[in-house]
Amino acid sequence: MKRFSSKTAPTVIEFKYRECLTIEEHGLCNDDVVEAFTHGQWRHGTIMKVTKDRFDFRDSMGKEHLGIEPAHVRPWPRRMLLKPDGIASDMTCFCMFRIFNYLCRHSFIPAAFIPCALDVEVLPAGPQFGFMEYIENCRPACNYDWPELYNFSDKQLQVFLRTAAGSLIAGHVVGIGDRHQDNIMLREVELPNIGSCIQFFQLDFKHYLGQRAKIDASSIAIPQKMKEVLQNMVVDNLTWEEEDAESPMRMASGVSGSGGLLTRFDELVTLCGMAFRVLRRSSGFVMHFIRILTQDSEYRRVWESYLTESLCLSLKEEDAVHLICQKVRTSSRTLAKFVKDVAHSKKRVTL
Repeated sequence: MKRFSSKTAPTVIEFKYRECLTIEEHGLCNDDVVEAFTHGQWRHGTIMKVTKDRFDFRDSMGKEHLGIEPAHVRPWPRRMLLKPDGIASDMTCFCMFRIFNYLCRHSFIPAAFIPCALDVEVLPAGPQFGFMEYIENCRPACNYDWPELYNFSDKQLQVFLRTAAGSLIAGHVVGIGDRHQDNIMLREVELPNIGSCIQFFQLDFKHYLGQRAKIDASSIAIPQKMKEVLQNMVVDNLTWEEEDAESPMRMASGVSGSGGLLTRFDELVTLCGMAFRVLRRSSGFVMHFIRILTQDSEYRRVWESYLTESLCLSLKEEDAVHLICQKVRTSSRTLAKFVKDVAHSKKRVTL
């Protein structure tokens, strides 16, 4: 492991794995911590059993996946970040993201459309000290060339839209503040059977559950250039038309049987609506889990009040979903977001 010193900036720590004497070339054995690609995404967990050319894997939610190929398994973590900062709030938010992903995977949403908020492993080691998983091949939204989305295949674009919808809605429910284009990240990752993809995720959760900065944007903050590109991309309705007009998916998404989605941005809004509907229907579970993670009773009422507001529990379900979809559509051009982007980005941001 590299030597490190406490500085104001995070320090990368690289771990070297032990050599494991096994008959397999991959060098992994039972109980090793790994990532496995199952059901369209990489999951953290441990190896249950190693055979000659297959793995049995148990993910972090306790679900077992049998017969995974070696090409779909990789060691984890390869590198960690030492952060001289309090990261308890980051741990709370990422734990909630993991719960949100679990709820979406076990909902009415078909596998091809399940929103997913990328979560990062976090280990607080003190009030102003902790470790965080190092995310490779990522860059802030302000440095991304958004017209690259035009070159994506349908499957690659689906990965991007699903991660964007999951991250945006999870961030809204948890109440993440201080959203600007340096805290919105794009990660390049290689996925089996799909190829090189871009995943949307967010970082830096010092402000959450109603705690706001002095000048703050909405918890749903979409880069304007990203919205413009998605609005110029016509969606292929064939995939959506495979769903019956009266199916739970169509009814929950708001897509009518006679109409359809016009652009990829419409598809993003629809995915956000479905993700929000799932979390709202699980509001009791969400609030209970927040109580477990946040032991500070002084602010518990404040947090519960915020979750009641963010999940729109005072409205009927259809009205609540419509309100969230409108927030997604209008979030990219708010004045507060423009001010945040100008203050944090070195690039000139045009309204």
